Amino acid sequence: MSTRSNIAIQKPNGQILSIYVHSDGYPDGVGQCLIDNFKTYISAEKLFRYGDASYLGSTLKECSFYHRDWQRDMDPAHVHKNFESFKKYYAGDVFIEFVYLFRDGQWLVSDNYQKPVLEFVPVKEHKDYTGKKSEMTEVQMISQIGSLLSKAGFKDEDVSVQTFDSKKKMN
Repeated sequence: MSTRSNIAIQKPNGQILSIYVHSDGYPDGVGQCLIDNFKTYISAEKLFRYGDASYLGSTLKECSFYHRDWQRDMDPAHVHKNFESFKKYYAGDVFIEFVYLFRDGQWLVSDNYQKPVLEFVPVKEHKDYTGKKSEMTEVQMISQIGSLLSKAGFKDEDVSVQTFDSKKKMN
């Protein structure tokens, strides 16, 4: 029940770093977060230091990275030698709905619904972008499932919920 995405950044030497982001990958979710909070190369590049992420937040501290925050094995940013190898690597991935790329000073996005070729446009020009913030993100929705099941009469031993306590985040 998540919109999966990959985010990437093109380095000055032409290489591209990419990581997986599990939740809220649609243009008004991850896309809006990226253009609002990680506007420059320097701020965007910092996202790739911690590897794959469960979700993004307004700051690095508010992001949830699997290694840093969930104590999972490090899954570092994937390094692609150039733009063509990056596009070929992700095109048609049935599990990734959107691919984002910070390139030439802006965030771009491509649908990835089993497309043989990624076609990038600025996030604000994507057909699914509205500029309206969701009333409830996927992360917020998922975090409430356990309490909703309990209210519906399920007993604690019948419910298993994987959560992350943001109060325990590390720097």
